[in-house]
Amino acid sequence: MEKYQKKKYKVSICAIIKDELPYLLEWIAYHRVIGVDNFYIYDNGSTDGSTELLKRLDKLDVIDYIYWPRQGNQNSQVFAYWNAVHRAKEQTDWIAFIDADEFILPHQHPDIHSFLSNYNDVGGIAINWKLFGSSGNRYKLNGLLLERFSKCAEPNFHTHLLYKTIARINLIKGVSVHNCSYVRDDCKYVYPDRTPVQLKGKVNHHINHSIIQINHYFTKSLEEWTLKRLRGMADQAPEKVRPECSFDMHDRNETEDLSILKYLEETKKEIRNLVTLADLSSIEAQTQETRNKYEKSLIQQRKDILSLTSVEELKNANKLKHQGKLKEAIAAYNFALKLNPNSALSYYKLGGALIETNQIQEAASCYRFASSLNPDSAWFCHNLGKVLVRLGVLDEGIENHRKAISINPDYYEFHYNLGLALIKKETFNEAIISLKKAVELNPKFAYSYQSIANVLSKIEKWDEAIIFYQKAFDLKPQLLDKNLGSFALALQKKGLFSQLIALYRQLIEINPERAMELPIIFPNNLGELANNISYSESTNHKISYIDIPLQNQTQIKPTITIHPTIHPNFTAPQPSAKNFVVLISKGRVWTNDSWGVVVTNSEDEILTKRMFREPDITDLRPIKNLPPILNLEGMAVFLSSRWGDNYYHWMFDVISRLELILKSGINLSFVDKFIVNSYQKKFQREVLEFLGIPQTKIVESYQHHQIRADRLVVPSLPLAVPSKWNCEFLRRELMPLKEEVELAEYPERIYISRQDSNVRCVINETEVIEFLGTLGFKTVNFSSISVTEQVSLLANVKVLVAVHGAALTNIVFCKSGTKVIELFGPDAVRNSYYTIANHCNLEHYYMIGESSSSRHDLPPNRDLDIIINVDLLSKLLQLAGVIH
Repeated sequence: MEKYQKKKYKVSICAIIKDELPYLLEWIAYHRVIGVDNFYIYDNGSTDGSTELLKRLDKLDVIDYIYWPRQGNQNSQVFAYWNAVHRAKEQTDWIAFIDADEFILPHQHPDIHSFLSNYNDVGGIAINWKLFGSSGNRYKLNGLLLERFSKCAEPNFHTHLLYKTIARINLIKGVSVHNCSYVRDDCKYVYPDRTPVQLKGKVNHHINHSIIQINHYFTKSLEEWTLKRLRGMADQAPEKVRPECSFDMHDRNETEDLSILKYLEETKKEIRNLVTLADLSSIEAQTQETRNKYEKSLIQQRKDILSLTSVEELKNANKLKHQGKLKEAIAAYNFALKLNPNSALSYYKLGGALIETNQIQEAASCYRFASSLNPDSAWFCHNLGKVLVRLGVLDEGIENHRKAISINPDYYEFHYNLGLALIKKETFNEAIISLKKAVELNPKFAYSYQSIANVLSKIEKWDEAIIFYQKAFDLKPQLLDKNLGSFALALQKKGLFSQLIALYRQLIEINPERAMELPIIFPNNLGELANNISYSESTNHKISYIDIPLQNQTQIKPTITIHPTIHPNFTAPQPSAKNFVVLISKGRVWTNDSWGVVVTNSEDEILTKRMFREPDITDLRPIKNLPPILNLEGMAVFLSSRWGDNYYHWMFDVISRLELILKSGINLSFVDKFIVNSYQKKFQREVLEFLGIPQTKIVESYQHHQIRADRLVVPSLPLAVPSKWNCEFLRRELMPLKEEVELAEYPERIYISRQDSNVRCVINETEVIEFLGTLGFKTVNFSSISVTEQVSLLANVKVLVAVHGAALTNIVFCKSGTKVIELFGPDAVRNSYYTIANHCNLEHYYMIGESSSSRHDLPPNRDLDIIINVDLLSKLLQLAGVIH
């Protein structure tokens, strides 16, 4: 039953289509974007999947679908137009008669409705064509028509005299492909600039594209034109096709017109909308398969009128691939296959191009077709085997490799790739046999030697592995860099340290910066190895002392205070010390977190004691009466420090020492255990997790006071005050934490409270908070929030007021120029955070409060609670420019 919707449209389109599947959705979406309300689409007997698409859109009332097969030799197009006039007369005001390769493009109006509002007194409007050519595209590439074709004929090209009509449907008396006749002789039929259209045998010589135009994508690419030509025409007899020369006549690319692109993004959005509404994705594969079959069938049926050949297109595709134009080459190979679906070579070449664009599954399908069409080709089997192995289909891949070898047993590459496949399957002995056959057939192919060496390393045949590595490097020196770690391991396993040292020296001479990048090896004589790669050698042959040159100092800016003189702790010269890492074979540590550590070597000789801030390897005495020992296998990094459970000491004395490990050339992922004070506090777990150090690699020294490791790595402690490199490391590694959380607000002024602390509390904090509140300060207690939140807050703060304490550690994350106002008790003035402020280019201010004697549980004159004089604080804030 025919469907007549009880709805009124301002403007509709009538079109007759046949086999236009690749373009229909774009054409409908585009015209919906410019304001077309409805479509009367007459299907002239499509067999390419168009029918399924149109029926789905019809169910959504996006279009009215009318099946309109050809009846003998009648002009299907004109009959369809006349049917639409009767069908839609009660439904729409205006109707446009256009084809599916024509796009109405308004220039002076945002949409078709506003354009038509200027023509209430006319019966029809003739809109000139603008003819678009192929834009130099021989093949159908991905993308919309709007994007792919921007080149068109010059403005006065004769074809632009032709037009299509938008007419008032209730005034139409008759229709043709381009014109309409009207029920009244006085009915106005005009061009958009209101020039009258001449009918009744008179010739029109009028072209105007300034107000509106029809983009006519007549040819598209040569490939698309060929299919269009073979399809025939709706207004002609079935056997009649366009002449071949018609492409050259209409392929006009003299000028460029990009004006339609203003609707591109909206068109793409509408396409996505229609796909979702009509659930078109569920039939995409089916309709595409139907289209592919249609195209192949069409070409085969009308091959007699084709001048293009698959051989010609294959040659052109190969040329494009050689030029690196892979998208065009893939399109060309596909066109060659449409012209000859039985070309094994075209499938094979297409597979290679698909691999280069990482379309591996598609490449496998092509190689399967090629191999099925020509099962006696060794190369077809070989490449199918390679791509199957790449996809993880190992058994079938190996089978195809063996088939290639059975066809041609004398080509080395077939044996080589079989060997690689067998390695993936972990059948190592078979892999070695295949790879050695490849060597036999081509002794100059370095990659065969490399692969054999890698397999021999896996099965720990170190002697042979070294031989094959050396042969590979002799043939292709570049392979050394790629295989350095494996080769070094093989040398180490055989105890060939002098050879390894010579290799490292050679690499460092070529590029001195490689010193820190080379794999760290732990032979019996670490001192010899360290010395030969430009590290300082220790006096003990079982350890290596590695000097790490880092920047400790920075230019010091004086602090600012309201007091008449600067406290001497802020004027003391910056200390300096060496930064280093000690590597100890069978080393161990004894630690008591209350005061320090002792580090010993495998002979139980003391190497260093106390805080390990300076190298001290001269005091060699046995250690006795130690607590039970924890033995660790592999490499352990000792990071524990005195007061390491305190947030400040955790960040600067424990965590920042990882920088020394990194600078020594040790990859943290290769470390088996990290020894820290504890893992009990939330901030300790949070920082380690963010740095990628799992709990399984943590050893807590508060539980194990004596620890021995196969390879003990001990970085020196930083200076008593922070160094510049400490700050740079923490900013680099932990600043990204601010991206992990989005806070409700980021106050520019913050006061850090110590109300839940046991020491250095502000007795009159309520008064201080009320005063600071009047200046816009927000009070925050850092002990109750995560490290992530602390970093995020201080990365955005502009003025910070706080009593000296561990929370000020986080000023290391402040922006340059942040004002830090630090409050002290009279006998606890320390310069740690002043130093950090200098390293981070912050402005440091301070004042000293009054001591409170209300606490009797603390040492004399140490960390007492304080009283802050609010008037003096106000003056300090004025000095800092916070109060104007």
